[in-house]
Amino acid sequence: MDDKSNDGLISLIAALGAAGIAAAFYAAALTLPAPRFEPMGSAAVPKMIAGVIFLCAAFEVVRSLRLLMADRAPLAALRHPDPDTLRRTAAAVGYILFFFALILVLQSAVVPFMIIATVLFWVGALVIGLPLTRPMLLGLGLGGLAFGVGLELVFTRIFFVNIPAVF
Repeated sequence: MDDKSNDGLISLIAALGAAGIAAAFYAAALTLPAPRFEPMGSAAVPKMIAGVIFLCAAFEVVRSLRLLMADRAPLAALRHPDPDTLRRTAAAVGYILFFFALILVLQSAVVPFMIIATVLFWVGALVIGLPLTRPMLLGLGLGGLAFGVGLELVFTRIFFVNIPAVF
């Protein structure tokens, strides 16, 4: 790794985040009802998925720590980050916070899913740095709307999942 590389640090943060999500997923699976007729119950699969995610995250934590022990430059660069690193970090944190807000909006069931998908396409374009011209925004809006309508129809008509829908 060169002195500007922070692969080990990014991997460590991502692995710790994945472990936290797996722990929350496992805790949520504990609230599922006990089995009545099936041998494993409804909580078995979510618990196994959480366990696999946690195991993968643990391996990634070990790998990341080995990278950081071999080259401590990324840790030293944390003391004096350059403006580009700060900008990219702020964009990533903002995008994560946007997804938390998106989950809250979905849970409120007030805004239709197709509108949320359209906004998601626009924010995604903003974060990845696409040129925000009028044709680009129009194309992203139409693409997000088509994607949202398609997913809304699949969820409500095929899977019978209760999402905020227009149709």
